[in-house]
Amino acid sequence: MDLKSGSPQPSNIKKRRLVMMVDDDRDNLQLVGALLAHGNYDVVQAESAEEALELLKTVEPHLILLDINMPGLSGLEMLKQLRGREKYVSVIFVSARSETGDVVRGLDEGADDYICKPFEPTELLARVRSQLRIKDLQDSLAAANHRLQELVDTDGLTGLHNMRSIYDCI
Repeated sequence: MDLKSGSPQPSNIKKRRLVMMVDDDRDNLQLVGALLAHGNYDVVQAESAEEALELLKTVEPHLILLDINMPGLSGLEMLKQLRGREKYVSVIFVSARSETGDVVRGLDEGADDYICKPFEPTELLARVRSQLRIKDLQDSLAAANHRLQELVDTDGLTGLHNMRSIYDCI
Protein backbone atom coordinates (compact mmCIF):
# COMPACT_ATOMS: atom_id res chain seq x y z
CA MET A 1 0.00 0.00 0.00
CA ASP A 2 1.39 3.37 -0.99
CA LEU A 3 1.08 5.53 2.13
CA LYS A 4 0.75 8.80 0.22
CA SER A 5 -1.91 7.79 -2.29
CA GLY A 6 -3.51 4.94 -0.35
CA SER A 7 -3.34 2.73 -3.44
CA PRO A 8 -1.80 -0.73 -3.48
CA GLN A 9 1.78 -1.01 -4.66
CA PRO A 10 2.39 -3.12 -7.75
CA SER A 11 3.29 -6.69 -6.78
CA ASN A 12 6.37 -6.66 -9.00
CA ILE A 13 8.08 -4.07 -6.78
CA LYS A 14 10.18 -5.84 -4.16
CA LYS A 15 11.27 -4.10 -1.00
CA ARG A 16 14.99 -4.01 -0.36
CA ARG A 17 16.21 -6.38 2.30
CA LEU A 18 19.00 -5.69 4.77
CA VAL A 19 21.39 -8.55 5.44
CA MET A 20 24.02 -8.31 8.17
CA MET A 21 27.21 -10.28 7.73
CA VAL A 22 29.38 -11.09 10.74
CA ASP A 23 32.78 -12.62 10.01
CA ASP A 24 36.30 -11.91 11.24
CA ASP A 25 37.73 -12.67 7.78
CA ARG A 26 37.67 -9.54 5.59
CA ASP A 27 38.00 -11.61 2.41
CA ASN A 28 34.83 -13.53 3.30
CA LEU A 29 33.02 -10.28 4.06
CA GLN A 30 34.07 -8.84 0.72
CA LEU A 31 33.19 -11.98 -1.27
CA VAL A 32 29.79 -12.63 0.31
CA GLY A 33 29.02 -8.90 0.40
CA ALA A 34 29.55 -8.65 -3.35
CA LEU A 35 27.39 -11.74 -3.90
CA LEU A 36 24.56 -10.30 -1.80
CA ALA A 37 24.83 -6.90 -3.46
CA HIS A 38 24.59 -8.65 -6.83
CA GLY A 39 21.43 -10.34 -5.51
CA ASN A 40 19.95 -6.85 -4.79
CA TYR A 41 20.33 -6.99 -1.01
CA ASP A 42 21.51 -4.13 1.15
CA VAL A 43 24.46 -5.28 3.23
CA VAL A 44 25.93 -4.18 6.54
CA GLN A 45 29.10 -5.86 7.77
CA ALA A 46 30.76 -6.46 11.12
CA GLU A 47 34.14 -8.04 11.81
CA SER A 48 33.21 -9.29 15.28
CA ALA A 49 30.16 -10.34 17.26
CA GLU A 50 30.70 -7.41 19.60
CA GLU A 51 30.67 -4.96 16.66
CA ALA A 52 27.54 -6.63 15.28
CA LEU A 53 25.68 -6.37 18.59
CA GLU A 54 26.57 -2.68 18.73
CA LEU A 55 25.30 -2.20 15.15
CA LEU A 56 22.03 -3.91 16.08
CA LYS A 57 21.25 -0.93 18.31
CA THR A 58 20.85 1.23 15.19
CA VAL A 59 19.91 -1.16 12.35
CA GLU A 60 17.30 -3.90 12.00
CA PRO A 61 18.50 -6.50 9.53
CA HIS A 62 16.05 -9.00 8.08
CA LEU A 63 18.70 -11.71 8.17
CA ILE A 64 22.11 -12.26 9.73
CA LEU A 65 24.83 -14.40 8.14
CA LEU A 66 27.02 -15.36 11.08
CA ASP A 67 30.38 -17.12 11.34
CA ILE A 68 30.80 -19.42 14.33
CA ASN A 69 34.56 -19.13 14.88
CA MET A 70 35.52 -15.60 15.82
CA PRO A 71 37.89 -14.22 18.43
CA GLY A 72 36.16 -12.80 21.48
CA LEU A 73 32.45 -13.52 21.41
CA SER A 74 31.76 -16.57 19.22
CA GLY A 75 28.91 -16.87 16.78
CA LEU A 76 27.14 -19.33 19.10
CA GLU A 77 27.38 -16.88 22.00
CA MET A 78 26.08 -14.05 19.81
CA LEU A 79 23.18 -16.23 18.70
CA LYS A 80 22.19 -16.83 22.34
CA GLN A 81 22.05 -13.06 22.86
CA LEU A 82 20.00 -12.60 19.68
CA ARG A 83 17.47 -15.20 20.78
CA GLY A 84 17.00 -13.31 24.06
CA ARG A 85 15.79 -10.22 22.20
CA GLU A 86 12.13 -9.38 21.69
CA LYS A 87 12.33 -8.85 17.92
CA TYR A 88 13.13 -12.02 15.97
CA VAL A 89 15.81 -12.01 13.30
CA SER A 90 16.66 -14.97 11.08
CA VAL A 91 20.21 -16.32 11.38
CA ILE A 92 22.18 -18.51 9.01
CA PHE A 93 25.51 -19.84 10.21
CA VAL A 94 28.14 -19.71 7.46
CA SER A 95 31.05 -21.73 8.80
CA ALA A 96 34.09 -23.77 7.83
CA ARG A 97 33.02 -26.27 10.49
CA SER A 98 31.40 -28.95 8.38
CA GLU A 99 31.19 -31.94 10.72
CA THR A 100 27.66 -33.19 11.29
CA GLY A 101 27.98 -32.53 15.03
CA ASP A 102 28.87 -28.89 14.41
CA VAL A 103 25.89 -28.42 12.09
CA VAL A 104 23.52 -30.10 14.55
CA ARG A 105 24.84 -28.01 17.44
CA GLY A 106 24.41 -24.78 15.47
CA LEU A 107 20.84 -25.63 14.54
CA ASP A 108 20.01 -26.84 18.05
CA GLU A 109 21.35 -23.58 19.51
CA GLY A 110 18.77 -21.66 17.47
CA ALA A 111 20.18 -20.98 14.01
CA ASP A 112 17.58 -21.09 11.24
CA ASP A 113 20.00 -22.63 8.75
CA TYR A 114 23.64 -23.66 8.41
CA ILE A 115 25.81 -23.59 5.33
CA CYS A 116 29.38 -24.86 5.16
CA LYS A 117 32.32 -23.05 3.57
CA PRO A 118 33.19 -23.32 0.78
CA PHE A 119 29.67 -22.99 -0.61
CA GLU A 120 28.04 -22.58 -3.98
CA PRO A 121 27.00 -18.94 -4.44
CA THR A 122 23.62 -19.92 -5.89
CA GLU A 123 22.94 -22.15 -2.89
CA LEU A 124 23.72 -19.35 -0.44
CA LEU A 125 21.40 -16.96 -2.29
CA ALA A 126 18.66 -19.62 -2.35
CA ARG A 127 18.98 -20.13 1.41
CA VAL A 128 18.87 -16.36 1.96
CA ARG A 129 15.66 -16.11 -0.10
CA SER A 130 14.17 -19.05 1.80
CA GLN A 131 14.89 -17.51 5.21
CA LEU A 132 13.49 -14.16 4.10
CA ARG A 133 10.24 -15.87 3.03
CA ILE A 134 10.02 -17.51 6.46
CA LYS A 135 10.76 -14.17 8.15
CA ASP A 136 7.92 -12.56 6.17
CA LEU A 137 5.55 -15.28 7.37
CA GLN A 138 6.68 -14.84 10.98
CA ASP A 139 6.20 -11.08 10.75
CA SER A 140 2.72 -11.54 9.26
CA LEU A 141 1.80 -13.98 12.01
CA ALA A 142 3.04 -11.60 14.72
CA ALA A 143 1.01 -8.74 13.20
CA ALA A 144 -2.11 -10.93 13.00
CA ASN A 145 -1.68 -12.03 16.62
CA HIS A 146 -1.27 -8.42 17.70
CA ARG A 147 -4.47 -7.47 15.86
CA LEU A 148 -6.34 -10.41 17.36
CA GLN A 149 -5.23 -9.37 20.84
CA GLU A 150 -6.54 -5.85 20.16
CA LEU A 151 -9.89 -7.33 19.10
CA VAL A 152 -10.05 -9.46 22.25
CA ASP A 153 -9.22 -6.52 24.52
CA THR A 154 -11.57 -3.91 23.09
CA ASP A 155 -15.28 -3.53 22.58
CA GLY A 156 -16.12 -3.69 18.88
CA LEU A 157 -18.76 -0.95 19.09
CA THR A 158 -17.03 1.64 21.28
CA GLY A 159 -13.36 0.76 20.81
CA LEU A 160 -12.92 0.98 24.60
CA HIS A 161 -11.25 -1.68 26.71
CA ASN A 162 -13.69 -4.38 27.73
CA MET A 163 -14.10 -5.70 31.28
CA ARG A 164 -11.84 -8.72 30.73
CA SER A 165 -8.90 -6.55 29.66
CA ILE A 166 -9.52 -4.15 32.56
CA TYR A 167 -9.48 -7.04 35.04
CA ASP A 168 -6.24 -8.31 33.49
CA CYS A 169 -4.62 -4.92 34.18
CA ILE A 170 -5.59 -5.00 37.87
